[in-house]
Amino acid sequence: MASNKKSSKAKRLLVGALAVFVIGIVAGVGMMTLVSHFKQIKSDAPEKKVEETKIKEEFTVESSDGGEISQEQLTTDIVMDEDEDEDGDGNSTIHGTFDAYFKSCDWGAQLLRTVIKLDAPIDRAKASDWVVTERVSGYEHHSEVKKITDAFLCDSKGERIDKPSKYIVLEFYTAPTEQAPYCWNSELNHYEYPDLDEDGYEVDIELNEDSDLTSKNIEIEDIEIDDTPVNIHSGVDGFKQDTFESTDGIEYTYAHYEAPKGDTLVVFLHGLSEGGDDADALLTAALTNCAMMLGDDFQNTMGGASILIPHCPTYWMNQSPTYDSLEWATYNPYIQSWYTQSLHELITYYKQECGAKRVIIAGHSNGGFMTLLLALYYENEYDGYVCLSEAMWDKSLTDEHITNLAKLPIYFIYCNADQSAPPGEYSAPTIQRIKSKRPKNLHVSTFDEVADITGTYFDEDGTSYTFDAHQSQIYFFRNNCKCNDCGKSVWDWMATVGR
Repeated sequence: MASNKKSSKAKRLLVGALAVFVIGIVAGVGMMTLVSHFKQIKSDAPEKKVEETKIKEEFTVESSDGGEISQEQLTTDIVMDEDEDEDGDGNSTIHGTFDAYFKSCDWGAQLLRTVIKLDAPIDRAKASDWVVTERVSGYEHHSEVKKITDAFLCDSKGERIDKPSKYIVLEFYTAPTEQAPYCWNSELNHYEYPDLDEDGYEVDIELNEDSDLTSKNIEIEDIEIDDTPVNIHSGVDGFKQDTFESTDGIEYTYAHYEAPKGDTLVVFLHGLSEGGDDADALLTAALTNCAMMLGDDFQNTMGGASILIPHCPTYWMNQSPTYDSLEWATYNPYIQSWYTQSLHELITYYKQECGAKRVIIAGHSNGGFMTLLLALYYENEYDGYVCLSEAMWDKSLTDEHITNLAKLPIYFIYCNADQSAPPGEYSAPTIQRIKSKRPKNLHVSTFDEVADITGTYFDEDGTSYTFDAHQSQIYFFRNNCKCNDCGKSVWDWMATVGR
């Protein structure tokens, strides 16, 4: 019995020892495996960190303020609406508005540039990326694809910059052959504003189909820009515009500039085409390049001069409320106008407003008729008169009229080829009659044609572009008129007359 018990106890001890041994081996292997696993994690950690950094660098760019913007943020910045990128290809649509800038040219006003403001930056600017169409609607309708001469990125002030921007300038070719941003009313022979209440002036600015324009290196699918300008700036922004009502109830708009120095007021009276209800004095100023009188050349020559540009509600040559038709505006055989007294009141009023001591009246065509009329009615009120292609029929002037005109300082300017106010019926015989009276201060400047003197525009034969011969005011505003006899320029004469 005892022997059997010892044998059984020995067996249990052996099994226990074996169990402990096996557990030890398993535990040891497990520990070695665990240690080995942690060693592997430790050795892999730097490699994974490097990979994560690389990915972050690839999908992050630097913002303009030095911060970091993720690729996801970039896409959100460019795509303004959730539906803009339906195909998920990363392309985007950008929206924008623009301001329009017009240039005062010898022949009138034209679109010179647009400054576009976008809701996301673009990376570059090229003229070939864009197609621009100017549309004008009113009495007439016309449109023109503009010739883009330059495109550049700019800051909010329009200054050229060489980095991505939300602002871009497009500049356009200007020439006498390009369309104007206003309308011609052939029924009334007036220039008019477009019908602004009916989107009468629009500029469609679109991306060229071949454009590969990008925004922060993301291809732009389209750019949608409102076709109506937010603001319109012109070459005559230096003028202010106000209204005046005379004692006989005639209402004028007038453009004006008050010089900070000088004692002279220059009054410019426009021609037939610039009057009418659907225009105003600022349009008149733009149509006739009156902006030249705001420039340093004119102001320095004059020693400072205030400017007044009255706008006629119809035509200066209209004789009365009964005779206010276009027919009477182109041919008035009488030495009178419906507007003589009221215009004199306006000039007198503004002379006091600007503190001028001298007044010089200059007028073109219908305005030249009115200039001579003021000379005859108020000969002692004004200091000098400039008549540009004046349209007062010589046969209407009596010998007494001529005698009175001979006493006054007058500078006549016209083109021999003028068909609208032929010199043989208007200026030339009047000048000869005045000369016969031994005038005190008469000057005459004549031309065989009215051509571009800037060296910029040319006719098909390569010669300087030729304007309508009636447009002698072009030479006046360029100070290209010199007296046939003494050579004195019209501006130099204006600077000294009446002193």
